[in-house]
Amino acid sequence: MAIDKIQSESINLADNFAFTGTVTGAGEDNKPMFRVSGNAKTVSNNTDTKNDVNTEIFDTDNCFSTGGSNRFTPNKAGKYYLNARIDANSGTNTDFYVVMFYKNGSSIGGAASINRDYNTAVASQIVEANGSSDYFEVYCKQQSGGSMSIQLAEFSGFYIGN
Repeated sequence: MAIDKIQSESINLADNFAFTGTVTGAGEDNKPMFRVSGNAKTVSNNTDTKNDVNTEIFDTDNCFSTGGSNRFTPNKAGKYYLNARIDANSGTNTDFYVVMFYKNGSSIGGAASINRDYNTAVASQIVEANGSSDYFEVYCKQQSGGSMSIQLAEFSGFYIGN
């Protein structure tokens, strides 16, 4: 006789179970996922500037395009967790420093930071993609009064579900 429903009160979750059939729905597939980093670039005062990517650490489904476009275009519809960190020269104080996510060429939010000597801004966001044409990029902005060097330390993301 097959068991088709088990109530949680009847299972000791500390026990080990040997399954002889196929178990479905017991794991996750968080692909596509990617992680990239970039070189430092000069960012003008108070200007949204797209970050460059020069190193692809991993890209499970070839959804990240390096070079000119530097964007993540997921090939699976659903929700994604994105994370980005930008760093500036530690000797430059910044009154306003922000990392931003862009979807299809428009800002969808980010995180600002006011730092002295350790200029790092980190942002994360849950976004939705259609699985075909939606794409995501990382931009930054600073207000030091002049130009400064900023580096994309990391941009990463992964699928979390529908």
